[in-house]
Amino acid sequence: MSKIFNIPEINQIISLEVINIKSFALINRCSYFNVKPILKYLKKYYEYLEKMSDCKENLILLRDMYIEKFRKRCLKYAQDGDLTCHCFLTAKMFIVKKQNQNEGREFFKCKKQRCEYFEWADDYLDSCFETNLFIDYSLEYDYFSMYIQNVKITIAEHTNYFYDKTEKQINKISKYNFNNLVNSLKIKLSNFYN
Repeated sequence: MSKIFNIPEINQIISLEVINIKSFALINRCSYFNVKPILKYLKKYYEYLEKMSDCKENLILLRDMYIEKFRKRCLKYAQDGDLTCHCFLTAKMFIVKKQNQNEGREFFKCKKQRCEYFEWADDYLDSCFETNLFIDYSLEYDYFSMYIQNVKITIAEHTNYFYDKTEKQINKISKYNFNNLVNSLKIKLSNFYN
């Protein structure tokens, strides 16, 4: 693929979004001067997307810390009545014994096996993290709970901030009528955020 400009970052950004650079330049009759603001917005778009990626990674690390600290407590809470099956019975935890990719994984299902209820223990632990279960301010978990809660709020605020900034860059690019580019950026952003 030929280079249009001498700046490597700009060439990389263009290469990511435009399949055929020659036709892009010919169809739009663009020169560097005309495209310069769009490239600036694209560069910022990718910078903000990278920062959102960092926030996602930090949230995963925080989730892992939470599960390491509260795993036993969450699973005991589930077996003590927090998780009920479709029969309104307390779900029972089982471990996959079959030799496959799920071997050793924990899951919940109806203890009388009357209904089709099923949930992976990992999914339940994720929901505990999402709903802040066991993030309380009791003396035993006071500092750790406050830390988890504060960091989680901060990560959410940063993610929303960078999402808004990324949307602003897309809106700026849309003023130049690059509809295919704008649509692909919107799709990439919505896929990333979900």
